[in-house]
Amino acid sequence: MSDQSKQESVVILGSPVQKASPITAVSTSRYSCRSLIGPTHHTVTLGSRSLTPGYLPRGWSSHINPEGQTYFFGTIPLRVVTEERLHVQEVLDKICKWIIYFAELLKEREIQGIDSVELYLELSSEGCLYYLVDHSSRREFWLEDVSTEALGLPQADSPAHLGYVLEEHYWTHVEHFPMHSGGIPRSILDDLRAIFVQGSIDQLTSNCSPFPYPPQDCKKFIKLLKLPRDSELVTDGNLIFTVARLWSVISGHRFNIHYGGEQPKFSREQSTLDSPRSSRFLTRSISCILWRIPEVYINKLDKIYDDNIVYADHWRMFMSRCIDDWQATTTWSLGFLMTNTLLLLNFSYRLPLGSVSLLLCVGSILSAIGLSMYHHDQREAVSAEAAAYLDNVQSDRWGFDLIGTLYSLPKALFVWALVLFAVQSTMLAFRLDGLRAALAITCGVVCVAKVSRRYLDGSVAWCPDLAWSKFFGPSAKQTEDQLPI
Repeated sequence: MSDQSKQESVVILGSPVQKASPITAVSTSRYSCRSLIGPTHHTVTLGSRSLTPGYLPRGWSSHINPEGQTYFFGTIPLRVVTEERLHVQEVLDKICKWIIYFAELLKEREIQGIDSVELYLELSSEGCLYYLVDHSSRREFWLEDVSTEALGLPQADSPAHLGYVLEEHYWTHVEHFPMHSGGIPRSILDDLRAIFVQGSIDQLTSNCSPFPYPPQDCKKFIKLLKLPRDSELVTDGNLIFTVARLWSVISGHRFNIHYGGEQPKFSREQSTLDSPRSSRFLTRSISCILWRIPEVYINKLDKIYDDNIVYADHWRMFMSRCIDDWQATTTWSLGFLMTNTLLLLNFSYRLPLGSVSLLLCVGSILSAIGLSMYHHDQREAVSAEAAAYLDNVQSDRWGFDLIGTLYSLPKALFVWALVLFAVQSTMLAFRLDGLRAALAITCGVVCVAKVSRRYLDGSVAWCPDLAWSKFFGPSAKQTEDQLPI
């Protein structure tokens, strides 16, 4: 067999030449079809009591997925599933011709264990799209050499590591087509329950567990996955659908943590991928100007999206804290804005720093309101939505430096408003005037702030966070539980 025949499956069905192209179980058009429905009235045929479609030939049966999608299952000459509209004769003829082609191709390429193999077919403008699954090995496969890049599969450490992605796709296939299988062994469900028990314990005993579900969700799954003890086979299609969806998540999780590899991911904060980052000199300089508050958010975002993996519960908690913090900062800034305004009305000719402080309060309020409104829906985001957002805001060059700096603006501007207000108040109290006095007092306030921050961070164990955490936030060295501010 030539290399060209291995790379591309071609068959002539009339004219022109048609091509069979490989796809994966997660890249089908199942969820992308958005055709509209036009309901009409129909005539009920006299004496009609059968729900079996009369247009299906021998060896075919119609099934409905728990989500409501109709699909068709055929057994002659091999096991086939498709979501094409077989009630259209032209579509049925094309599908049957492709089935004959693949049956011959399986024999030609000496694929063993064909009884446990199932073929998926989807018609396209160029011919058809296909993939196969093996129910015995629980893997997705194809009848040609194809690169993972062409299929849209992620990079893997080894064939064994890639196997978890192929297993994930197998369970996705079972999730899409669960009603005809005849059942799955009880041991598959028992293994799944045991995994959720272990995952729940891991979450309860570790703050950095990489398991994809929180303990409360694990408890619900364990309860829902109970079967009578005398049941050795799971035959209900709805339960098979549920088990397949959860196994798909577990297989994907095992791929993400390099399960069984040389260096598995034991913690969410443990990086397994080499992701070099350019120098952060510019952002570090800006962070110093903004009281190092950006570093708090940057470090937290780096941990949340470590190895490009985000967990929904941790993301929601982070965004809830951020929004609460921005709203609290808005309240403080608004009160301080009123104070500044009253002082300007009485001492306008002697308060140039007060005017700047007022503008900083306005900037703090506007940035806090804007951030709160823009991120409002992120408090209920699922993992896919959170990952899409983080991919969008993460820069190839700067990482999360830019968005982390933006997150810090409400509090940082408010702190500067406080500093300038303190400087102006000191000048009024001691009847000082001029630029030199203002600069000297500003430097003094900043130095006191920096020294106090370091003092509170590590020198005094009994000192509560109270005022400092309220106004200035924790340093970048503080633990994850204290982040974000």
